Formats: sequence, structure tokens, C-alpha cells
Amino acid sequence: VEKIAQVLAETMGKIKKVILRVSLNYGETLEAKGTSGFNYFNPNLTDKNFTKVVGKGQGDGEAVLVNFGEYVASDEEAVARLGKMGLRPGIPKELADLSKSHPNSSELAACFPVAALGDSWQDPRGDRSVACLDGDASRRDLGRHYSGDWYVRWWFLAFRK
Repeated sequence: VEKIAQVLAETMGKIKKVILRVSLNYGETLEAKGTSGFNYFNPNLTDKNFTKVVGKGQGDGEAVLVNFGEYVASDEEAVARLGKMGLRPGIPKELADLSKSHPNSSELAACFPVAALGDSWQDPRGDRSVACLDGDASRRDLGRHYSGDWYVRWWFLAFRK
């Protein structure tokens, strides 16, 4: 038990980052992105529900996956921390493109679950959610996670400002 406590104490609060190249296609709809490469794609992930635009056309980018190594109490806190690192939060289209750029990648799967905090949707019940990527090296699910309460296991998709 002491050994486990020591390991946890040494890793808590340490920020981890993984940088991955990604082929971005801002012209393709979220609906089209969901037609292949995912075992599950939440039907509410649509361009109608997630409307934020951060780029045009196609190109390559550098995704930064960030894990804060500790509990983060809100989306706003996570976004503020990313901002202090010179990063902006990713959006659902970028999260889908990241997964498609790295199919069967154990390096990406080691960072699951990943949330894209750059855009959110409020469902008819009034609950706010963001896109999240989960699964493993052979299975990919692009779904929704209700905002807030980001436990230590969560990673956040970001890009340099």
C-alpha cells in the first residue's frame, strides 16, 4: 500500500503531453467523418449541434494531447490551463480527424479518453456535453461526455494558438 501511495504521489499533478501529426479536413461534415473508422459514433455529433469553426479546407496539423495529472473541476478550468500553455482546445471535427489519422495506434490509445473542449452542445434536457474519443488500439468510439468533473485519467485535445 505504501508503494502505491508513493507512486501516486510522484505522478499526481505532473502534466503529460503527447504530440501527434494529424490530417485535418475542416470541409468534411462531422456526419461524414462518422461513417467510417469508428465502432460507435454518437448521432448527436453533427455540424448542426457543434458549430464552431477554427479552420478551412484541408491540411496537416500538430495535435497536442494534454493530461494534467490531477482532477480538473470544470471545462473552464481545463481551457484556462491549456491557454496558459499557449494552446487552444480542439473541436469535434479535429478529434475525429485525429482518430482517422492514427488508426490502430497504441500511442493514441494510451491517451484515451480524450475530450475536445473547444465546442459544446446543450441537449434538449439542458445538459451540456463535449465530444470525446475512447476505446483502444483496435476499437474507436466517438461519443459525448457531460461537461465538468474531469478526473485524472482524462486527456484533452489541443492545438497551438
